[in-house]
Amino acid sequence: MIKGDYPFGVPHDPALLIPSGFDRADGYEQTRRLLSAGASFTAVFAATDMVAIGVLAALREAGISVPDDVSVAGYDDIPFAADITPGLTTVRIPTEELGRTAVRLALHPEERQHVVLGTHIVVRDSVRPPRQGAPSRG
Repeated sequence: MIKGDYPFGVPHDPALLIPSGFDRADGYEQTRRLLSAGASFTAVFAATDMVAIGVLAALREAGISVPDDVSVAGYDDIPFAADITPGLTTVRIPTEELGRTAVRLALHPEERQHVVLGTHIVVRDSVRPPRQGAPSRG
């Protein structure tokens, strides 16, 4: 990649990649740490929807509006992701198809197989493009 040629015009900042666990408390605590450190960001992509719910709680507690100030997205599309406020944008994985495929592969170990299952983004109310000229939160 050519310097200055970033996907969607957003530079990669490795300092914003935060290792964490996979539950609500992890998302909450890591977001509080980012905010306390004065980090500048306009979006959070959480490793799971439960982490994203913790992120939402920490941002709300800090008076940061989702999605007006910061967008939040998760991964898993857990059943109540649509029911929280704002509705959580997430990546849906085909869990039933994943299970059927795993069983089929396990029942036929002699067959060498490579399977790719698709995912898709479920867009809800927790994301929007950053406002032009608006400073990122942090």
